Amino acid sequence: MSKKLKAWIERINEEDLPIFGHTVKTIQQMSPENSLSASELANIILKDSSLTAKILKLANSSLYNPSQVSVNTISRAVVLLGFNFVHDLILSLSIIDDALSNKKTRGIISRLFARSLHAAVQADSIARKRGDKPEEEFFIAALLYHLGEIAFWFLADEDAEKLLAAGQSEDISKPEVQRKILGFTFSELTAQLTKNWNLSDLLYNALTDEKKDTPKSRTLHISHELALISEGGWDKKEADVTFKKLAKHMGIHEALVMESTYKNTETAVKIAVDFGVGGAAECILLPGQHPQENDKNLDTPEDSLSPYPEPNPLLQLKILHELSSILESNPDLNLILEAVLEGIHRGVGMDRAILFLLDEKNNQIRNIYTIGENLKKLPRNYILSLEPRRQNPFAEAFDQEKTLWIKKFPQNVRYNESLKEEVARILCVNEFFISPIITHNHAIGLFYGDRQPSGRPLDEMSFDSFKYFSLQACMSIEHIGIKKKK
Repeated sequence: MSKKLKAWIERINEEDLPIFGHTVKTIQQMSPENSLSASELANIILKDSSLTAKILKLANSSLYNPSQVSVNTISRAVVLLGFNFVHDLILSLSIIDDALSNKKTRGIISRLFARSLHAAVQADSIARKRGDKPEEEFFIAALLYHLGEIAFWFLADEDAEKLLAAGQSEDISKPEVQRKILGFTFSELTAQLTKNWNLSDLLYNALTDEKKDTPKSRTLHISHELALISEGGWDKKEADVTFKKLAKHMGIHEALVMESTYKNTETAVKIAVDFGVGGAAECILLPGQHPQENDKNLDTPEDSLSPYPEPNPLLQLKILHELSSILESNPDLNLILEAVLEGIHRGVGMDRAILFLLDEKNNQIRNIYTIGENLKKLPRNYILSLEPRRQNPFAEAFDQEKTLWIKKFPQNVRYNESLKEEVARILCVNEFFISPIITHNHAIGLFYGDRQPSGRPLDEMSFDSFKYFSLQACMSIEHIGIKKKK
């Protein structure tokens, strides 16, 4: 490794770009090896409204959901896309989002992101048609293909100025120009970061001399050739050369290669816009377009998924419909409960939605899953007592087998003082909804929802919606029990 390359790696890891290293270390801790469940991964995603929108849009894209069965909950998106893929995607998007915070070079970085996203769609499609597995790793590897260059432009120091100045007379995309000016190439920087951060083995192998020309590596390189060609227009001679190369690589007719490539380009533009880089996506040209003809108004605001989501009746219906789909295809209890909780949070508009499990033996309830805002202060797997039952709203919900709207909780003299102190310490809550989960005349848990973090009042319509989601959960669990008996 050259001294200049080593110096840049050290800067990215330790000096000017600690946010990159911190992001990588934090997200890498989220893995099955560290006993992180799919529901916990979903919970992490739900804390970021922008990330939630991106994951749901990808799960509903023609690329990963060709049957176009609507996916409206993050928990189901994780199941559809796969834990490892979602984990790696979060990591990739977080790194790029960090880099996009630099206003000076945001244009360059967003263009590189759009190019990488286009190549990722092409690489995924090529891998699937070739039968290379796992296909998902090609999407991530292609998405990180320009990682080193993105990090370089984020720093944008005197070396960047030299490279920009050289661009007046030389093509700075060429490795020899980069090496002449910087002492290393962007590919070398990407390969080293990929190795140091333990990212994509596929990408590292594709960028190192020893394994550059394997079939898997060729898929990555060709996909980026296609992405780069599209920016100048598909009628260039370079496109024909690459199509011939790709046809040979895939073992199919060139006409089929062109058809697939063009279709993937349309998908890439849509995903780029969905991911909030619509302005940069204008450089991805469709067949027949030229740079000056492309739509300049592709920038569209991402779906606004507020940290404190407003009640959304349409989303409620979509999630309820998704519940039916889960029951028909894969009646998984955890997935059902997570979908209901997400419906309460994002659909009904609760700041916090909590699932408690009943421990009848010890007469208490234990938190097992929480989504929403202001969760850092909540202890993990905390317990609330159901005693004394006559002075306890949670016990009251079980005993009456009904959904309750608890108002002015700390001031209510009906309730036990020690319980009020415990709830105040953990949840700091004034009013909340609770509903027992009862199936076959047996209580198993309790749903809870509040708007305490935002201070927004609860209302009658939200209470009815909360009650209905709880009812659907009970009916779904009973359905699963009946189906298992059969």
